[in-house]
Amino acid sequence: MIKKRPPSSGLQWISDGISLFFESWLRWLLIGAFYLSVVVLPQLLLPGLIGSLLANMIAFVGIGYAMIAAEQQAAGQQIQLGAVWRSFTDNGRIGRAFSVALIITGIFFVLMLGVGYYLVSQFGDNIGELEVIANQQKTDTEGAAQAMIALLKPHLADLLGVLLLLSVVLMPVYWLYYYALPLTVLQDRAVGESIKLAIEGGYKNIAAWLVFGLCYVLLALVMLFTVSLTFGAALFAFLPITFLIQYVSYKDIFSDTGVQMSVDFTKPESSEDEDSRYF
Repeated sequence: MIKKRPPSSGLQWISDGISLFFESWLRWLLIGAFYLSVVVLPQLLLPGLIGSLLANMIAFVGIGYAMIAAEQQAAGQQIQLGAVWRSFTDNGRIGRAFSVALIITGIFFVLMLGVGYYLVSQFGDNIGELEVIANQQKTDTEGAAQAMIALLKPHLADLLGVLLLLSVVLMPVYWLYYYALPLTVLQDRAVGESIKLAIEGGYKNIAAWLVFGLCYVLLALVMLFTVSLTFGAALFAFLPITFLIQYVSYKDIFSDTGVQMSVDFTKPESSEDEDSRYF
C-alpha cells in the first residue's frame, strides 16, 4: 500500500535526512566525494554530449549504491562500504538500477532536445544579438542585462509557458529518480513495476512534494552560500544529504508496500573493532 503523507512531510523528509547524515557524517562525506569523482571522470575523458550522458547514467546508478548504504545505516549497522557494494552487485540489483537510469537519462535527453528545438525556433534569428550581448557582458554587465531583457521581452509569455509545462512534465521524472531506483534496489522489484509505483507514489503525495520542493531549494541556497566558508565541505555534504532525504522520503511512502526489504549485509568475520572499519 502506498501511503499518502501530509504536506508537512516534505519538510520532515529534509529534517530527517540531515539527521541521518550527521549520524555517520564521515562515511557519507567519503561516499559524496567518491560519487563526485566518478561522475566527473567521464566528462573529462569524453567531453561533449556522450560524456554528459555517460556521467548521468553513472550518477543515477550510483544512487542505488547510496540507497543501500542508507538502508544499512537505518538497520542500526555501521556503514561498511564493501558490504554495501557486495549487496548492490548481488541479485541483479545493479542491472535493474542501470535499466532505470537508462530510462531516466533517455527522458531527460528527449526533453532537452525539445527545449533546444524551441529555443532555436524562437531565437535562431537572434544569434548575432546573443553573441554581441555575451561579449558586452565582459565589460558592461548592466548594459548586457538590459539588452537581454529587451531581447526576451516579446517572448516572455511563451518562455513562462514552456517553463510551466516543463515543470509539470519533469515532476514525474523526478518521482522516477526519487522512488524507482530505491524500489528496484531495496525491494528487488521489476523495473516496470518500480516505475509504476514511483509515479503512483509521487502523484498521491503531490502536496508534500510541493512543500519539499520549496524547502529543498532553500536548503540548496544555504549550502551554496556556505561552500566557501567550509572550504568546499558543504558541496561534498550536499550530495549525501540529498541521497538521505531521498531515502527518507521513499521509506515514508513505500515502507508498507507488502514486500520485505530484501537487502542483506554480510558482516565481516574479522574480530576487529567494527567502529574502526570503513570496509
